[in-house]
Amino acid sequence: KQGHGRRGVKAVVSTQSTGTQSTVPRPFLPRDCLMFPTSQHPTAIRQGCNLGSSLTGKMTLTYCYWDLRALGEIPRYLLRYSGQDWKNDRIPFNDSGFSRWGAEKFAMGLDLPNLPYLIDGDIKVTQSVAVIRYLARKFGLMPGDDEKDIVKCEMIEQEAVDLRLAFQKLCLDDKFEENKQAYLEKMEEKMGILDTYIGKGPFVLGEKLTYVDFMVFEYVSQIRKFAPKQVEKSGNIVRLLLHIRELPQLQAFFNSEEFKTVPINPSFAKFIG
Repeated sequence: KQGHGRRGVKAVVSTQSTGTQSTVPRPFLPRDCLMFPTSQHPTAIRQGCNLGSSLTGKMTLTYCYWDLRALGEIPRYLLRYSGQDWKNDRIPFNDSGFSRWGAEKFAMGLDLPNLPYLIDGDIKVTQSVAVIRYLARKFGLMPGDDEKDIVKCEMIEQEAVDLRLAFQKLCLDDKFEENKQAYLEKMEEKMGILDTYIGKGPFVLGEKLTYVDFMVFEYVSQIRKFAPKQVEKSGNIVRLLLHIRELPQLQAFFNSEEFKTVPINPSFAKFIG
């Protein structure tokens, strides 16, 4: 497809920080970042490492999130697609990771400290959709100037977020088995409406690839692992997923162990993926 001929991307994976010890300014809970239940985790953490000193000088673009797909995988797709060198900083979703993030959280110079975060020179971005939009602008994956195209992308962006949040709610529901069927019925209905709106594609805006295609791809792919039969009924969406899977810039990733092994949700979820 036109505009897809970018070179591959090199990512450096890191799960450990460097720097000096720092005291956590307040107790940290996993729910601060993922909205996940905290009963299975410590209610406060100890000391950890401070990355602030490592952010001086010229650095490769850094993206940081838990070592999960969850709400943080879409920026990774945009970065892989871009061909730009970047640091893929994954924090383990365990006690050591909670300790590390609790110590770093208020020492990074982030205006609204949260995960994921993106650091690009003197620009620091948090909140998953804000990070996605920033990278879309940077890499030329916005819809353009046509107001109808902009509105379509923004609406589908939010619909994709809604689909993911409903799926997350079920995965963390103590009444998972009891509520699963109702979720599947409602999801299939919403997926059908979205399928019609997306149209024949192959992407949301026809031949033009945008950041929203990556959002639909990732969030629907997560749901597809749980409910393949229901998702397969949405032919236009399945076609979009196939076209993303065929992008040459992403083939190395799709053939990697990272793609095969990184879970969607943490180990205490009812569906890990």
